[in-house]
Amino acid sequence: MSCIPRSSALWSLLALMLTLAPDASAGLGVGASSPIDPVKIPAVRNQDQVAASDNGSVSLFVWRDSRRGDDDLVAARVRHDGTVLDPNGIDLASGPGSQVEPAVAWDGSQWLVAWTDTQGGSARVRAMRISSAGALLDPAPIDLSNVGAVASHPAVAWNGAVHIVVWSELTTGPTVRRVMGATIDNSGNVRASVAAVTGSTSDDQPAIAALGANALVVFRTARGGNDDIDAVRVTAALPGGVITRLDALDFALVAQAASQRDPAVASSGGAWLAAWQDERNLNTTGADIYGTRVTAAGAVQDAAGIAVTNSAGDDFAPALEHDGARWLAMWTGADGQFVRAIANNGN
Repeated sequence: MSCIPRSSALWSLLALMLTLAPDASAGLGVGASSPIDPVKIPAVRNQDQVAASDNGSVSLFVWRDSRRGDDDLVAARVRHDGTVLDPNGIDLASGPGSQVEPAVAWDGSQWLVAWTDTQGGSARVRAMRISSAGALLDPAPIDLSNVGAVASHPAVAWNGAVHIVVWSELTTGPTVRRVMGATIDNSGNVRASVAAVTGSTSDDQPAIAALGANALVVFRTARGGNDDIDAVRVTAALPGGVITRLDALDFALVAQAASQRDPAVASSGGAWLAAWQDERNLNTTGADIYGTRVTAAGAVQDAAGIAVTNSAGDDFAPALEHDGARWLAMWTGADGQFVRAIANNGN
């Protein structure tokens, strides 16, 4: 395990910790001394599913909030010294139904938040921009997913030109699960409408991270008969903003007889690290967390996988960040939340 110094990456790590923590009866918790023992902002009912993105001096935290009885999305900006700039929260998405599963990215001047919105028996992915001052920049949420499909699990990355938003989409008759995507520019315009990102009809749980103009999308797939983790590199550019695959075929990050799920991915600026829950040792140590590095050219560097943790008991819900010098991997285990540093060479 590792003691992490205060940095912009620390705030993303704090978000990862809050994401993995159990439901709480308090709001956003931060503290100047330690993110492990935060100062809490009182709120009723539960707050969870935290996502965050840092702009160099301020982080935007977004979370699911049930203080009104149903699930809404609330946000707050936090300086690196722990000052909460929005102590009452920013009411980001509310109304009928539930607003859940937030994802957020900074584009150099503002944040884009994507989420799952369930109303009237349907589920769709929507988005909203938030300024550095905490103002909502769009008069109404930006609709992204296909009408009639059940959309969920959004993820977003800024590639220097557009936000690439990906999500899971389920349609029936026959049942098809795909990873879909669209792009949004920094003015809030949808540049490229919905298109399939991955190559099978059994894909879901996408995660995405940008490395320059390109991004790596990692996802769960059942195309081999059990749940594996595959990936594909994509890019998008203005003016069209169309998501273009850089790999003719999706490629496997892991292919074990046992199942893998819940992938995460982050970029170091020179390569990617992906991680997932892995059941190869289910009968001995339980579910573990494994990972692999992927080069900018799309080469998998750790074919057998990096054992991030294989301690006794089930480990799940991995999350990743790079602090400029090393990878930070986090997960939930039997005794709480854990963090481990991984060198750029995979050690």
